[in-house]
Amino acid sequence: MDSPRRNLAFFCRVGPRLCAFPCADIVEIMRGLPISPVPGAPSFVPGVSIIRDVATPVVDLAVLLGGDASELAYFVMVALPGRRVAVAVDAALGVRDLSIDGEGLPPLLRGASPELVSTMRALDNELLLVLRGILDVPAELEAPAA
Repeated sequence: MDSPRRNLAFFCRVGPRLCAFPCADIVEIMRGLPISPVPGAPSFVPGVSIIRDVATPVVDLAVLLGGDASELAYFVMVALPGRRVAVAVDAALGVRDLSIDGEGLPPLLRGASPELVSTMRALDNELLLVLRGILDVPAELEAPAA
């Protein structure tokens, strides 16, 4: 068995789920901002938000996972080549080290709707790769942020 690794992770809530984003994928975490709808956007994209004077697409992670719309309380900004995307989550819980054994924790998107993941792949494969790095954390690993 591999020895445990230490990873810095941002913990958040998406509906009833506890999630951990690898901090290496995050540019910024902020409170949610107003969103303008975009006609024809997939259900998991409630629209765009003006962030630092740039129209930035917002992805509702709760909807992508097949749940009800998120509270859109916080945006986790991720950088992709030449652009940024805001991933909306319900609650920001903090940053801490997360020890992961050789088997690792399951990816959050394993429970996502196959149709929505397929749509995401067609629209933005680079974002899908980042989202696949988010971990589905069991409740017993939830602890106060350091």
